[in-house]
Amino acid sequence: NSEVTRMQLENLGITNDICDIVYLSGPFEVDESDTDIADIINGPFFSWFSEDIRHSVVSGVRDTLRICKTNGPFDGVYGFSNGAVMAMLAASIQNDPSLQSAINSTHEVDSGRLTMLR
Repeated sequence: NSEVTRMQLENLGITNDICDIVYLSGPFEVDESDTDIADIINGPFFSWFSEDIRHSVVSGVRDTLRICKTNGPFDGVYGFSNGAVMAMLAASIQNDPSLQSAINSTHEVDSGRLTMLR
């Protein structure tokens, strides 16, 4: 949910007033959120991961890289929780031949939840 991410960035002093922020929503809707935010933010809530972890990782990283290529350049990538995992994987793709191979050998593309700072 981009509202959750917006609040997290505001707590860090990062707002649309000082950055051009692009929010992505995850491809997998989940039934529940963190209990700490359930009373503050209404859903829906999303995750980067489904039961098929390989598919989730490959499609999430591929989509993140595609967004960076088509909407960048970006100065940074921020992710929280699942999004932090995707941010790290996308940022370190050059050092991961196995992930590069998996991304190049499949063709599915899904949306993901990540915040990119431009």
